[in-house]
Order: sequence, then C-alpha cells, then structure tokens
Amino acid sequence: MNDKNGGIVPQSTSKYNLYLAVFIAYLGPAAVGFVAGWSSPSLVILEAPDSEFPVTHDQGAWLASLVPLGASIGPLISGSLLDSIGRRQTFLLQHLMLLIGWGLMCFRTIPVMYFARLLMGIAYGFSLAMTSIYIGEITDDSLRSTLNTMYPFFNKLPLLVTFGIGPHISYYSLLLVCSLPSLVFLILYKSLPESPFYLFMTNRDSDMIETLSRLRQLPESSVVEEARVIKDLFANKVEGSWRNLFTTRVNLRALMIVACLQFFWQYSWGTVVMVYAQPMVQHIGISLPSDRCAWVLAAMTWVGTALSPVLVSTWGYKRALLLSSVVCTLTMGVAAYFLGLHERGDNTPYVQWCIIISLVGFVISNYSAYYPISLSLLGEFFEPSMKAKGSTFLICIACLEASIAVYLYPWSIQMFSMSITYWFSFVVLCVATIFVAIFVPETSGLSFAQIQEVLNR
Repeated sequence: MNDKNGGIVPQSTSKYNLYLAVFIAYLGPAAVGFVAGWSSPSLVILEAPDSEFPVTHDQGAWLASLVPLGASIGPLISGSLLDSIGRRQTFLLQHLMLLIGWGLMCFRTIPVMYFARLLMGIAYGFSLAMTSIYIGEITDDSLRSTLNTMYPFFNKLPLLVTFGIGPHISYYSLLLVCSLPSLVFLILYKSLPESPFYLFMTNRDSDMIETLSRLRQLPESSVVEEARVIKDLFANKVEGSWRNLFTTRVNLRALMIVACLQFFWQYSWGTVVMVYAQPMVQHIGISLPSDRCAWVLAAMTWVGTALSPVLVSTWGYKRALLLSSVVCTLTMGVAAYFLGLHERGDNTPYVQWCIIISLVGFVISNYSAYYPISLSLLGEFFEPSMKAKGSTFLICIACLEASIAVYLYPWSIQMFSMSITYWFSFVVLCVATIFVAIFVPETSGLSFAQIQEVLNR
C-alpha cells in the first residue's frame, strides 16, 4: 500500500490481532443489544395476570423507557473518561456497569429494577459514543469503512436470541443469557489493546508504536510512518468550542440534518416497534405464537442491518435513505390501514398477515438505512475539532427522543388506538421523505474536505 508520500508501507498478510480487537470491542454493542432485547419477552411475562412478580402496565413502560433515558446521560460521562482513563478502561467500566445491572435485576423489586435499567442505559450510551471512535482509531485505512459500519449488525443480533428463547426460559435464565457478552469480554479483556491515539495523547510514544506493531502484525520499524501520521493529525488539530458547534455554518447544517434524521427514525417508531413487538403481535391475535412472530421481526431487523453496507456502496447515502424512506412510508401506511380494519372487527387471517408482512417490510427498510446511516454521518459531517462534541450532543438528543418515544407509544395506543398511532408514523415518514429529497446531500465517496465544501454551500 502506498503512503501519502508515495512510499510503500509493508502489509502483513494476517489480520488476526486486528480482527480480535474489533470483535472484543463489538462485544459492547452486543451486550447493550441484550439490554434492549430484554424488554419485549420479559414485560409480557411480568405483566401477565399469573405472573409471580406482577408488574403494572405503567411500571413496564418505565422499565422500557429508562434505558434510552440512561443512554442520553452515558455519552456525557464517557466523553471525559475516554480522554482521562483511556478507551480500554472505559470499555471495562461499561461491561462492569452492565454486569451490576443484570445482578440487580435479580432482586425483582421495582425501585431496584428501575435503577438497574437506568444504569444499563448509561452503559448503552457509553457504547454508542465510544465504539466507532475506538474502531476507527485502531483500524487501518483499507478496512476502516467496512469494520466501522458493523455496530448495528452486532447490536441487533441479540434480539434474535431474546425474542427466540426469552419466552421459553425462566426469568433468571434470561438474565444469565443477557450477561454473557460482558462475561466473555472479561475473559478476553487482556487481548484488547489501548488505542494508539490515546497512547500518543498521554505521551506514550513507545507504547503507541508497540501497539501499532501488534495490531498490524509487523515489525516496529514498519509502523513508524503510521505513527508519524497520527502525530501529524494532532499537530494540525484545532480545538473546537461548544459555541462553534451552533454558530459555524458547516456544523450547524450537520446538526440539522443528522438531528432531523434521528427524529424521523424515532417517531416513525423505529425503536418502539421492536421494544413492543411481542405485545403488538398479541394485540393482532394472529394464529401463530406471538413470540415466534416477534422473533421474525427481530430477524428482519438483523437482515436490514446486514443490507446497509451493500445499499450504501451501491446507491450512496442519499439514494439509500430515500429508498428506505419511501418503502417505510408505504409499508407503515399499509399497516395502519389494516390495523384500522382489525380494530373495526375484521379479524380474518388476511388482515392479520397483511399487518405482519407490512411491518416486516417496514423493519427491513428502516434498519437498512436510517439507523446505520445516521450513525455513519455522525463521524463524517462535523469538522475534525467538533466531531466529539457534535456526536455527544446528537447522541444525547437521540436517546432522550427514544426515551420519550418508548413511553409515548403505549400511551398513544391506550388514549387513541394502534391504527391512529401508526397513522402518525405514516405522516412523520411522509415529511421525512420530503426532507431527505431536499436537504440531505450526497456525500458517500467524498473526501472529508469535499464533504465540508458541500455542507458549506
């Protein structure tokens, strides 16, 4: 591979150490995926009339919504920890918080469970804020875009597990299953290297070169050039301020675009459709077991996240978002229409299956573009000195929106109806489609300088 000066940088044929580090880092998204996936099967059991530990509908809504509320706090904490104790120890703290949370859930008292869900939500915020930063800092240029788009893939895989086995095992067995990624992380923790960027920030140049040598599986003399590039990045760094985040045209436009995409995703019920998948299937009354239908929706979520890299590499960000928005709008409209028929007494299998099939289409299209692309744009749109602040601000806002959405969704169904709740999503998606067509620029394949030029127009 040629470096920026035209020289040849030796390449190792083995990527084992890098892939192992990436896998260990992605145990974080997998672990918090279980935090989100716990709600759907567990709340059905806890809210059942014959539950050994009865939970009211309102308490169940709080148990679900406290996670995104905690996630809105997490980035504010992890942002300072990443630069003070390092990336590696922040990962460790995240998994310890999760294990403490799962342990507290064993007590089955509402105040303790509230605290546990909030604590695990904070750990979720850690994962959102730091995983892509760490992956980007340890990965070489040729693999960075591929490896850094796999967060949704690992994050949604636990839904298949919780939806698949959650209804069939005991409450405590599910807690043990949910804690497995964090337990595996503790076993592999010694194999997780510190970020070369953090090592340079703390004036540990020799450790930085040693870590790069280990990650690239090359002699230290072969990674000196990469170490120099890292030093040059910090030498040219201009410290940003919170004021510049809201006053500079480039950053303000980046904030508007990503914040709107996140809003549209949340209030088209992108999060809550999966959180309340099993109760929703029970409401429809389809002949198949509700847990099996919920598992199918979870599987389609995972399929959607797997399609995202293919869509973006083929169509680019804008066209992938536009396609996703159009399909989401159509499928949500179909679901709302047939839910209305169902509520008026038409409980035929045809109506029930039309609802399920339309929701499957909605889930695949939603998770194939909106969720992964909004995460990717966080790391591309902002000026270099503003990426951390911009990402922290937007993740906090998105998590607050998710917390409100998770709580409002069951309230809206109780106050109005499920069909009206889904018609609201249809209207949001219509606005989202217009927004993407007019305001979202195409930036895939552009250099960072070119992206800034586009946003500054």
